[in-house]
Amino acid sequence: MALFYSKFISTCLIFISCILLYWVNIIHCDILSEIKKPNTPFTNETINYFIELVRQNHGYDMIDVNSYPSPVNYPPIRSWKRDIQIIYSDAIQSGHYICVYYDPDYRTAYIYDSRIENMNYIISEQHDLIVKNRYPAAINRTVVVSPKTEQYDETSSGPLVIAYATTLILGETPANYGFQMNVENQDKAIHLREHIFEMLQNRRLSPFPRSPRLNIEYIADSFDNIHPDILQKITTPNQPFDVRTLMLFNRLVQATTDFDMVSTFFFSYPELIPVHNSTKNDVQILYAKQDQWTAHAVCIFYEAANQMVYVYDDEDINITSAKSDFIERRYPNLKNITFVEPKTGQMDFVSCGAYSIAYATTLILGHDPKTYKLRTRSLLSSLCGSSMFDDPKMLRKHILKMFKSKKLLPFPK
Repeated sequence: MALFYSKFISTCLIFISCILLYWVNIIHCDILSEIKKPNTPFTNETINYFIELVRQNHGYDMIDVNSYPSPVNYPPIRSWKRDIQIIYSDAIQSGHYICVYYDPDYRTAYIYDSRIENMNYIISEQHDLIVKNRYPAAINRTVVVSPKTEQYDETSSGPLVIAYATTLILGETPANYGFQMNVENQDKAIHLREHIFEMLQNRRLSPFPRSPRLNIEYIADSFDNIHPDILQKITTPNQPFDVRTLMLFNRLVQATTDFDMVSTFFFSYPELIPVHNSTKNDVQILYAKQDQWTAHAVCIFYEAANQMVYVYDDEDINITSAKSDFIERRYPNLKNITFVEPKTGQMDFVSCGAYSIAYATTLILGHDPKTYKLRTRSLLSSLCGSSMFDDPKMLRKHILKMFKSKKLLPFPK
């Protein structure tokens, strides 16, 4: 009798195991099927399937995305422990995810959001509470990072957040690591989907196919449909440009020239700045707060031949620690910094953004702002000869023209 019951229990256990295995395989197939379906948002189940792979194979204590929105579901970690999370966001109808990476070396929590450029992302109060609860050591330093590859549709948040997390786990940062997108496909994130499918099927993380440069066709929508806030900054007289306007110019340069202009957002996280190839010339726009109330944008040019940085600005303008940190990290072989007085200087206190874009464009197109006189005045103001009419209105119009044409154009002389 005992032998009968033993065999019976053994048979039942085998039967139950088969049912569970069958059920797991069904879920596995459903998830893999969802991943390869073009223009389809990922569900929480798919994200959690990736999370479980990371937990098992890479030792990160990633938390189920269904734990959102309660901060208590994200218990504090030790200050010395590296951590990564994917957190759900209900701010967008189709669902959205952000990736948070804690680096104990800098005691900083980095938030990677694929919608940062379009400013459709929302780091909600709940996200803020979760990050503060999870990373008490980063209470004074949490930064939003501009990823090199961002989202321009309604369905690729899931593929991109998995790509961000994978890249971070494998030791790179999405701030500098651009992904290969397929502009010929109806779903431009199809390469990401294929790679995620392969990783989950093989149960092993691997680097995503990398793209050295942005593709203008991939980011075209941000120029065809310029965000109203950016448009307002460009077209309104006496309106200073903000970081977002300068970022749009950064993207244009990255996608249409050989210059590797990095995101203006790097002033918030200089430790991630990529080191420049010292054999190539380089143009950047630096942006940082001068004091509690004002910020200032400035154009710099790195000349490879003599390893010098030229700052196109008034020498009386203070190079803040953030800008100095950027220069030192970007150009470790730098020999000297020299201030250059542009032929056409800024005459007000609000148009540094417009002038820095004009100087950068001029340098990239092979001219020197020191000798290239920009046309800023209307015919009437030129005839009057009064500096009170010196308004960068024509610079603003030209910048808008470049954005709409999606290419750099020489500024009127």
